[in-house]
Formats: sequence, C-alpha cells, structure tokens
Amino acid sequence: MPSSFPGKLGTFAPESAQAPMADEVQTTYTLSYDLTPTTRLSKIHRGRDYATEGRLIITAYDGPRNLISGSYEITFKNVADPYAELLPNLPVRNSVVVVGGEFTNLPIKP
Repeated sequence: MPSSFPGKLGTFAPESAQAPMADEVQTTYTLSYDLTPTTRLSKIHRGRDYATEGRLIITAYDGPRNLISGSYEITFKNVADPYAELLPNLPVRNSVVVVGGEFTNLPIKP
C-alpha cells in the first residue's frame, strides 16, 4: 500500500511484490469445489504468483479511529482452469479471475 495512504481518499493500485513483505498488499483467491459428493477440493491462488492488476478505492477515512471504507477489485491473469483434472484429455485452458467487494470501517494500522 502506498506510504502516503493514511488520511487520503482516492484510488490506489496494489504494488506488485514477488515475495511477502511487511505492510505490503497481499492478495489471495481460494476456489473450493466438490469433486465428488464426498470430496471437496480447494485451490489457493496468490497474487505474487500471477500477473495481477486492480484497485483499492478509499471513500472514507476515520483518522482518530484508524478506519477506512471503500471497495476493491483485483484481477488474476492466466489462472489455470481449476477443473482441468476432471477433463485430463482436453487442453488446459487459462482463465481471468476477477474478485471484488466493498468494506466499511475496516481497521488499519496506525
């Protein structure tokens, strides 16, 4: 997250990081699905492993309480088809995964 973030409203692009670092924006997407009625699989996709782009929009900042409100959207590019193991005879396809949402009164580090 940009070091100029505290106290500022606006739109920010996540900074790309090749390895986890303190105070960096880290993104993770988990897809879970049922392989059979009794078997559930989960795949974890970390932003540092893919080409990603996105934005963090801060619409409200409460400095005294260290709270922010806003929305986010992150795009993971070239994610392997999560169902490829179900159809091993077909060519593996890549996907674009878009994850987003809103948050209200999210605590941040002072």
